[in-house]
Amino acid sequence: MGPSSSPREANVVLVSAPFGPLLLPSLGLSLLRSAVLADNPKVNVEILYLTIDFAKRIGPELYTRVTDGDSTCNLLGEWVFADAMFPGHADPRDYITNVLALGETWTEEAGDGSRTLREELIGQLLRARDMVPEFLEESAARIVSMSPDRVGFTTVFDQNCGSLALARVVKELSPSTPIIFGGPNCEGVMGQQILKNFPWVDAAVSGEGDLG
Repeated sequence: MGPSSSPREANVVLVSAPFGPLLLPSLGLSLLRSAVLADNPKVNVEILYLTIDFAKRIGPELYTRVTDGDSTCNLLGEWVFADAMFPGHADPRDYITNVLALGETWTEEAGDGSRTLREELIGQLLRARDMVPEFLEESAARIVSMSPDRVGFTTVFDQNCGSLALARVVKELSPSTPIIFGGPNCEGVMGQQILKNFPWVDAAVSGEGDLG
C-alpha cells in the first residue's frame, strides 16, 4: 500500500434468502443497515433480496403459493432446499404423499368427496427443487464478487435451509469471509444449534442485532 492510498472501507452484504416474504422488505436487515451506517457512514452495506431472484426463476405465483396457506405449517419452503442441505436424505415423493396430500393448497376435490394431489402443481414444485443448485451457485458467486468483509443472513420461518445451503457455498468460495446468522430462527437454543451443527456459520445473533 502506497503512502497516498487509504484503507478500503468495509463491505457488508446482508441477505434475505428464500423463502422469505416476497413483497415485504426485511425489517431486521433494514434496521441493521441503518445502525451500521449510523455508526460508520463510510461502510458499504448492501441488502440482497434473493427472495425476488428465486421467485423470478420458479414464478411468483408458485413462490407465493409456497409461502401462503397451509404450506407455512408444512415447512414446504424448507423442503424445497432440503436436498441441497441433506442430499439423498429422503425421497421427495415421501413428503408430497405424507404431508402435502393431507392439506388443501396442493390438492383438489375428487368425485367421491376425497382430495387428490394437483399433479401439475406438484410438477412445478419438483422443477423448483431442480433449480436450487444453479441458484445457489450463481447467488454465492454474486455475493463473493462483492468482496464482502461480512455476510449476514436473516432467517425466519422457512428461511433456514435456503440460508444455510447458500451460506455453505459462500464459505466454500471464500473460506475467510465471516458468515453471521440472525433473526427469529436464531433465538436462544436455536442459534446455539445452528452454530453446533453447521460449522460454516461463524456466529449467530440472538436478540436485536442492531442494538449490539
